[in-house]
Amino acid sequence: ATRKALGVVSPTYVKANATATDPWATEWMGQHACGTGPYVLADWQVGQYVKLVKNDVYWGGWKPEQFSTVFIRTVREPSVEELMIKSGEADIAFDVPETHLADLDADPNIFAKSLPGMAQLFFPMKYHKGPFADSRVRKAITYALDLDAIATVFPGAERAQGAIPRSMLGADPTAPILPHDPEAARLLLAEAGYKPGQLTLTLTYVSGVEWERRAALIAQQNLADIGVTLNVEAMPWSVIFPLTADPELAPDWYVFYSAARFADPHGIMFEMFSSTALGPSGFNNGYSNPAFDALLDEASMTPDREARAAL
Repeated sequence: ATRKALGVVSPTYVKANATATDPWATEWMGQHACGTGPYVLADWQVGQYVKLVKNDVYWGGWKPEQFSTVFIRTVREPSVEELMIKSGEADIAFDVPETHLADLDADPNIFAKSLPGMAQLFFPMKYHKGPFADSRVRKAITYALDLDAIATVFPGAERAQGAIPRSMLGADPTAPILPHDPEAARLLLAEAGYKPGQLTLTLTYVSGVEWERRAALIAQQNLADIGVTLNVEAMPWSVIFPLTADPELAPDWYVFYSAARFADPHGIMFEMFSSTALGPSGFNNGYSNPAFDALLDEASMTPDREARAAL
């Protein structure tokens, strides 16, 4: 399941609800639902709840123990979610603070766990111009970053190993992880022609997102340790997003959280690295590698799971 994408829309419903001013029925779809799943939409109070009821003609059939009615309530306060779980008012809750999971799990009536996710935090560097066009600078900055410390700013997160999340097809548990090595970073910067105090960079993050702010401040301190000045700037996502679509306009370095649309690595790999993803679908910040593009294209057309994972 995904909260970011709608895969298939019924052409029958689109045609039935299209109008001259809304030929694709987007306004109708914004307030209605149609599909072939086990439940149908019975009631939707925007910002409050969605009520789903049993689809009597569900193609997959029904078992007596399955729920006939489901309420999905919008609860914006994690503390209220916790109270609802403890009282039995709610059966399932998401996004409960990580620090509270142990106490909840100690309750014999509650099962509370943090499970591996399918999202990855990236720091896209401008590959094709400026200081980051030199691979030695990119590698030096990577050595300088204390990624284990940065991972602590998001509850339950861990340092990545490669571009694919650990819980996803194609993840490689043997992929190398560069150590936090400030001395190696200094040597690479010297090789690239930079003396301490000569390099100034800017890291952009989404304003109002506290864990991104904290990650940026850790990066700022890490780079200060190797003689690099890092300016950190906060921008609303509504401002950053259109900039990232064009490597010429994108910040030289920014924080980007990529959440998979489906349980498949293609979305993340295409979005972050494909040179054909320029525009609203891509955040590659000028990276272009024809060999990578060819492998990704081949993987997208390979149905065999093991062969796809290898690609």
